Amino acid sequence: EQNFRERKAIVEEILAEIGALKSGRVIEAYNKTDIIDTELLGVLKRSGKGVFISAKTGAGIKELLSEIEKTALQGFVERDVLIPAAKSGLIPLFYEGGIIKSREESKKGTRLSVKCPEKLYEKVMSELADR
Repeated sequence: EQNFRERKAIVEEILAEIGALKSGRVIEAYNKTDIIDTELLGVLKRSGKGVFISAKTGAGIKELLSEIEKTALQGFVERDVLIPAAKSGLIPLFYEGGIIKSREESKKGTRLSVKCPEKLYEKVMSELADR
C-alpha cells in the first residue's frame, strides 16, 4: 500500500506540473486489478474514487470508456440546427468544435444534429440571428 501511495503522489505531482489538474477533469484509473492485493483493492474501492480495470482481462474497460466520454463531453449540449445556405460558412465551426451526429441537406439549408460546447452553439445561433 505504501508503494501504491508513493506512485500515486508522483503521478499527481507530474499532472500538477503540466497543468492537467487545473481543469478538474481527471479520471483516476487503476489498472492490473486482476493481480492487485484484494485488501488494497477493497480500500481503493471504498474511497469512492476511480475506475478499476484490468487491461489483461478487460474488466472495467466499458466503465472507463463511459467515464472518459462523460468527462470529455462536460458542458456539451445536444441540438438540432438548420443553417441556411447563405450562412453555410458556419457549418465548419461544428465540425471543428463538436460532434456531428447527422447531416441532411434540403432546399432550406443544412440540418445538423450536433453535440457541442454550449458556448459554440450560442455563438452560431448569434451569427444566424445576424442576417
